[in-house]
Amino acid sequence: MAIFDDILEITSLGPLPDTIPIEKLATGRSEIRNRPLPYPNFLSSF
Repeated sequence: MAIFDDILEITSLGPLPDTIPIEKLATGRSEIRNRPLPYPNFLSSF
């Protein structure tokens, strides 16, 4: 992960999700693969 003034860059060595073809990478589309991670209080809500 790299944090800059105007961007957050996350690099993953894992495979692409099946829903994002290589041709679409330049469109800036993002997709959450592990739903609890973007929501830090998710697990503590139970």
